[in-house]
Amino acid sequence: MLFGSIEQTQLILSKRAEDYQLALRVPNQLKNLFLLVKHIYSYPAELKKLFFIRKLSFKNKVYQPITPLLAHPVLTSVLYISHTFRQIYITYSEHNRSIGFFSFLDDIHRLEHLVPYYHYFQEGHVEAKKYSSQTGIINILGDTYFGEMYTEKRKSRGQTDALQQYGYHYSFEKIQSFLGKNDINIANFEAVFSLENQSPLKDKKPFVLKADAKKTLEEFKSIHLNYLVLANNHLKDYGEQGLAYTLQQLDQASISYIGAGLNQKDAHNYFEITFETKHYAIFNGYWHRDTAYLDYDFYALGSRSGVACLNGVLLEQIMHYKQAHPERKIIVICHWGVDFKPITKDQTKLATILTQAGADLIVGHGAHTIQPIQIINRKPVVFNIGNAVFNSDGEYEQQNALPFGCIARLDLAKDLLRLYPIYTNNLQTFWQPYPVDAEDFSKASIYMTSLLTPENYMASQDNLGRYLEVKF
Repeated sequence: MLFGSIEQTQLILSKRAEDYQLALRVPNQLKNLFLLVKHIYSYPAELKKLFFIRKLSFKNKVYQPITPLLAHPVLTSVLYISHTFRQIYITYSEHNRSIGFFSFLDDIHRLEHLVPYYHYFQEGHVEAKKYSSQTGIINILGDTYFGEMYTEKRKSRGQTDALQQYGYHYSFEKIQSFLGKNDINIANFEAVFSLENQSPLKDKKPFVLKADAKKTLEEFKSIHLNYLVLANNHLKDYGEQGLAYTLQQLDQASISYIGAGLNQKDAHNYFEITFETKHYAIFNGYWHRDTAYLDYDFYALGSRSGVACLNGVLLEQIMHYKQAHPERKIIVICHWGVDFKPITKDQTKLATILTQAGADLIVGHGAHTIQPIQIINRKPVVFNIGNAVFNSDGEYEQQNALPFGCIARLDLAKDLLRLYPIYTNNLQTFWQPYPVDAEDFSKASIYMTSLLTPENYMASQDNLGRYLEVKF
C-alpha cells in the first residue's frame, strides 16, 4: 500500500475529498463511469498521460500495475475498476479511436491478449490453413533445433559436436523413418532465422537461439518436415525483424506454419486437416508468461507481430469452432512447462479449460523432458513429449529428469495416438536421438502412464519401435 494500510489510505482519501468537496459515498453507475472515461479519452495525448500511468515510482520503490496490460504500449490507455467481485476494464486505442468495455469472470482468459485482439479485429474470424492427408498419419515432434548457438559456444571452448563433424543430416538419421513422405509431419521449431548478428535481447534473455535458414530448411525438406508450430519462447529472439524474416523464409520454402504472425490475427491461424470424410483442426499456442509479455514483447498483440498465446483468443477460437463443427476433432499443441520439471498447476488448469472449451487431444512440449499423460474431461492430455532433435547439452542429470522425448503419431483412420519414446541425452548419443530399448521403454512408460488407469492405454511394439497407445 502506498499509504501504509487500508485504514490510512481511506483516511487520507477522505480528507482529500473534503478539500475538494467530493462525496466518496455516492454510488456511480457503470454508464456514468463509461461516459467519464470517454470524455477523458477525447483529451489531447499529453493530457491523457496524466490520467494513465504505466509505472509508478514512490519512496524509492517501483510499483507495477495490477495487470501487465496497463504497462504494455499496445493500447493507449486502460482504466481498471474493481467493484465487489467484478473487475472491469475500459480501454482505448488511438490507432482506430476505439473504446472497449471488458469484464472477466476468471483469470485464465488473459485480458492482456483478448483486449488488444478485439480492439483491432472486431469480427474475430480467423482463416484456417487447409490440407488433405493422404495417409491418415500425423507425426508431432517436440522441440527441434540443430543447435547452431550451442555449437558456436563449443567451438569457442575447443570442443567438437555432431554438427561440426557430420553436418545437419546426422542428428535425424535414427528417427527419420517416422517421417513418411506423404505423412503430415509437424515439429516445434525452437529458434529463429535472422540476418542480424546481435539480438536485441542479448544480456537480457538467458538463451537466444538463432538458426541457419538455408541449411535448416534444406534438411527439413529432405526429411519431409513440411509443417511447423511456432508459438514458443524463441521465435522472437531477434525481435520483429527476425520473426518477419523467419516467416518469409518458411513461405519461400513452402513450409506451412501456425502459431506466429505479423499481427495477432495471423498468429492465430490454424491447420484444418481432412482425411477421407473426417476433419481435424490443429491449434497452437504458448502459455502466458509476464516476462515474455512485458520484458521480451513476444506475443502477437493487435497489429504487433509475435506468437499466439494459449490463454486468450485461442480459447475462444476452440469454443467457436466446436460449436460450429461439433463432429470434428480438435487437437491443441501447447508450448508450456518448466524446463526439466514435472507438470505445473498452471498446465493442469489450462488443460482443464482447453478440454472444457472443446479440445479432444492436447499434445505439449517445452519442458525438454517427458511428462505424464492424463485424462481430463474424458480427453487425453499428453503434457510433454520433450525434445526431438534439440542440440543443447541437456540438463537431465543435474535436474534429475528422465532423458527421453516422444514422437506422437496420430492414426486418423482409427483415431488413435501412439507415443514412441526416444532417448534424447545428447552427451550420451552424440546428438543423435534414437528409439528406446526395452529397459528405457519401461522407465518412460511407467512415468508417462502414472496418472492413467490400465483401461486408458496399451503398450506394444511395431517396426518403428515401442509405443504407448491412447484413443482420442
